Amino acid sequence: MDIVFVVLHYKTDQDTEACVRSIMEKTDGSYRIVIVDNGSKNGSLERLRGIYAGDERVTFVETKENLGFARGLNAGIQCARERWKPRYVALLNNDTELLSPCLVERLDEKYRAFGFSVCGPMIISRDGTAYVNPVRKGLRSREDVQKSIARYQKWMKLCDLHLYGLYQRLAGRKKKRAAPPDRNYLADQTDVKLHGACWVLSEAFFTRFEGLDPSTFLYGEEDILYLHVLDEGLHTLYTPDIVIYHKEDGATREALPDTEQRVRFISRHSVDSLNIYLKLLESRERKRPESE
Repeated sequence: MDIVFVVLHYKTDQDTEACVRSIMEKTDGSYRIVIVDNGSKNGSLERLRGIYAGDERVTFVETKENLGFARGLNAGIQCARERWKPRYVALLNNDTELLSPCLVERLDEKYRAFGFSVCGPMIISRDGTAYVNPVRKGLRSREDVQKSIARYQKWMKLCDLHLYGLYQRLAGRKKKRAAPPDRNYLADQTDVKLHGACWVLSEAFFTRFEGLDPSTFLYGEEDILYLHVLDEGLHTLYTPDIVIYHKEDGATREALPDTEQRVRFISRHSVDSLNIYLKLLESRERKRPESE
């Protein structure tokens, strides 16, 4: 098998259906699609089973409960590798759509050139921007992470006081994102942190790992994956030659339509994940005094 797509589904079956349709339209070579239902319990899994009944290209994995991002994807990775042993495993949020044709051909070209363990595409966001990938070059520092933790804690406090909406308006957070001046998103780049909406894992990745680090529930997985890959002497690759569209936080918005509840949820889990990253970073620095 050339490639297996693992699509993490939670509640929003229309998003998942659009994602699967884009895979079927754009993918060359031999492929399968694993839809991981991450404890939706809203009837969306049953609707999807009805849509793809009898389609051998689509397999379902049901987790029974919400395992979170990394562990939910790991359930799909395990299924993909045990059943088909593919050369690539592509991990996709269900609110993404492939835009580039001939995906396997493009991946093969990039793998021959760079030997990547994890590949990330150009991501077109809902607001039309195209520069969320690559995220950064180099690991996040302890100081930077602590600032993020303090920001999330402030947001949770504002939500508790029902002042987050006012804060957001005053801070002008609805402004369109500006392109980072120091980030080249129009050329291939190696050893960069990649956005978690889409990761393609190669055979090189699986020489060191069985799947993603299962210690987080949601958010912060990009930093942790990046740290682990660098520590193992492997390489990430960002390429603009593969493009996806990302609707952003579709499942979270469906599950938590109230803004303050959603911000509190995101902030709490982000703080938990960032604290896990800090522990990994501290362990790394103890082992490597000359850390990057």
